Amino acid sequence: MSVRLRGGASVLRRADGEVQVGAEPGRAPVLTGLSEDDTAMLVQLGEQAHSARRRARRKQVGPARTRELYAELSRHGVLADDAAPTDPDLLHWEAHGVDARERARRLSRSAVLVRGQGPIASRLAALLASVGLGAVRPFGQAGDVGGLPMGVTPALAVTVDDYTLHPLSARAVAQSGLVHLPVVVRPLSVRVGPALGPERLLCATCLALHETDADPAWPLLTVQSLLLPAAPMEGLLVEQAAVLAARAVLDCLGDAPWRWQATSVDIGVDEPLGLVRRWEPHPQCLCGQLLAGTQADTPATCVSEQLKPPSSSSS
Repeated sequence: MSVRLRGGASVLRRADGEVQVGAEPGRAPVLTGLSEDDTAMLVQLGEQAHSARRRARRKQVGPARTRELYAELSRHGVLADDAAPTDPDLLHWEAHGVDARERARRLSRSAVLVRGQGPIASRLAALLASVGLGAVRPFGQAGDVGGLPMGVTPALAVTVDDYTLHPLSARAVAQSGLVHLPVVVRPLSVRVGPALGPERLLCATCLALHETDADPAWPLLTVQSLLLPAAPMEGLLVEQAAVLAARAVLDCLGDAPWRWQATSVDIGVDEPLGLVRRWEPHPQCLCGQLLAGTQADTPATCVSEQLKPPSSSSS
């Protein structure tokens, strides 16, 4: 049987009779109780990913012991029996323990619609075009979409607006029925998220009501901001914001859809690590009333679980 380690992982020696598979702290399984021949065989298995020539296994490791070691690697989810991908993206996601080829197929069937102008919108569209999506298209005011390749369907809409989430952007995406990821470009910072729309816990009206609670003058300021020219934006912040938005898009498309359901991130020179904010449905918004009605008829865990990652490590 021809086997390999997922993600091109290396095998590193630890103490005597002990190795770890991979170099990522906290993510590298450890095998113990190994003989020197076991260790040499496993190290050579890891070296196959980085060498054009396959090294022969040591003859001292018999078939039965080899099967035991392979079974141990399989239990840790690091052994594969297919041809190794050559695309770095596929290898990277394979190392995360996901089916990288299926992920690539899922992205290839998805179209992302981008509404907005300016350097961040342009850079975001370019980044999204490089990650294997089926299509990246502009999103018109009426929600119209250009021709898409066969088998590709719109999966998400991103809006990039100056100063505030533009009412026309919010309405166009709401009418489309797509998940909406808003990006708001302000003079000194950029906000990405939270995800809005179908099966999400928030809507654009919720955000507006929360902003008004924080500053009663917010509606008046918003009307005036719609007439302002775009603020000049530092080139580095453009790159950082576009990359963060692109990552958020991929998360929403399946990598980690829970991550942006009620969360936004503000980045800027003053917050280079990002200021994370959690949002709740506003009690005066109709969507919050609908959510309350749904909770009355549904076990509470159905809503709360949507805010958690798949693992049990959420706090």
